[in-house]
Amino acid sequence: NGLYSEFDANFFNQLSGKNNPGGGVPSNGLNGILATRAFFPVLGNHEYPGQDPTVIPAAYLDSFSLPVPSGVAPVDAERYYSFDSGNAHFVVIDSERFLGSAPTNRLSEMLAWLDADLAATTKTWRVVFLHRTIFASSSHGTYGDTATNNRMRAQLAPILQNRGVQLVMFGHDHAYQRSKRLRVDGGGKIVRDGSNNVVDSNTGIVYVLSGHGGADLYGCNADPYALFGSTKYNNYVSLYGDGYDFVATRNGAAVLFSAGGTDCTGLPTTPTERYGFTQVAITGATLSLTTYNFNGVVMDQFSMPAN
Repeated sequence: NGLYSEFDANFFNQLSGKNNPGGGVPSNGLNGILATRAFFPVLGNHEYPGQDPTVIPAAYLDSFSLPVPSGVAPVDAERYYSFDSGNAHFVVIDSERFLGSAPTNRLSEMLAWLDADLAATTKTWRVVFLHRTIFASSSHGTYGDTATNNRMRAQLAPILQNRGVQLVMFGHDHAYQRSKRLRVDGGGKIVRDGSNNVVDSNTGIVYVLSGHGGADLYGCNADPYALFGSTKYNNYVSLYGDGYDFVATRNGAAVLFSAGGTDCTGLPTTPTERYGFTQVAITGATLSLTTYNFNGVVMDQFSMPAN
């Protein structure tokens, strides 16, 4: 609910190392991850009190000191921002703006800033972070937030593509999923070949859902292998719109790690432990992504050139 007490109990007390004795010796925060790593947060539905995008997320804004790029209105300072590191440009946006209850003028202002910000960067890599499921096939990515997802696909995805973004990362759905390097048309609809398979393009964007960090995991809400033109396929499209079947594969299995120890077809997958984290490393013109479960087992891994 975006409360100060929740930020203390669920974030600062844990990541500062305050409650981690470190082998019996009080760390006093010296061994906490916040003592050695920069942290750049993203606004999500639970950072807004009552999950209401019209309410000021005061505890979030007061808890962090974030960049305020030129062109961002004072009322939106620290809600969306960008920064550079090495040869990469990172952008954080507030996807709660895409809710139907959010002020439309604030959304248009953010999108105009985003377009200008991405147009101005000369960095090799362009990475965007948001919270909501722009492309995913679990609860929020399908029936849960259809209208919001459609707005993001139609209004956000074309901007990201036109400005050369290579990687988009988000959460909201409690699962892990990775897209092919897909492209969209002018309306945000996924580009497919004559057999209706997602086109894997070296100028497309990889969308990564990395929402398997803690809360109860979600399962699949659509079968990514439903045959094009089948009753099942047509039913999914009518219910959820485009995007439910974009799942990439690794070693012949769907790269979607969710609850129950199975992929979207019901087949068992390994590892069975789904909770984990995603690490991205950029070396020159190559970006590598590795997703681990919390026991250190690799769940997914890939690399791509910048192009």
